[in-house]
Amino acid sequence: MRRHNHNGRGKQRQMQYMPSVSRSSGIDKDGDSLKNTRVQEEYRAYIAEKLNAVLSEASADDSAEENVLILFRKLREGLYSSKRTDLFAVEVYETSLYLSVVFNKPRYISSIIPHLLFELYPKHTTSPNLTLSVLVSLLHNLAAGFPSQVAYREVLSKIPPVLKFNDQWICWNSKPIPITDRLVSTKDRSDETSRTSPGLTNGVPIWTVVLLIV
Repeated sequence: MRRHNHNGRGKQRQMQYMPSVSRSSGIDKDGDSLKNTRVQEEYRAYIAEKLNAVLSEASADDSAEENVLILFRKLREGLYSSKRTDLFAVEVYETSLYLSVVFNKPRYISSIIPHLLFELYPKHTTSPNLTLSVLVSLLHNLAAGFPSQVAYREVLSKIPPVLKFNDQWICWNSKPIPITDRLVSTKDRSDETSRTSPGLTNGVPIWTVVLLIV
């Protein structure tokens, strides 16, 4: 029993001092550990314990939240370096994105969005969190760049067609009508021009409207 506890503490220390792939530069003997599939999954479990401890606190310490995000960043580096793009990688990137929002640490979001939206999701178009991630990503760019919309439009233009809800678009109408009635295909957008509100762009993606509603 004591040996089991000792091994458990040893594993915890190993996880705690796991070197970052980006900072080890091949010098640390364990510098490539996070490129290993098994180690990645063990490290994710280790992060889960840290996250549960933070979420269980009535008043979470800001540094504790920051530490969790740093651990996730370290794991993402390992996933990226090992070119892992399975559902495990999707979950890690999704959780990183959502926690950055919940913990109000937007500086982490910009490094998460490109790989999640442009590399992972095109391989996993049925992910149940795909729409939410797109919404969060677009909203982040709207808020971060306000009043400019350059960053938002750049991300929007790069979203792969396969993620654009089968090319369904939403048009802004001067009169409120059911959301299902507003859905028009790309080829029908020109027919809706006369009903578009002044100053608003016709053919706005449906998720943009959801952002404004939220």
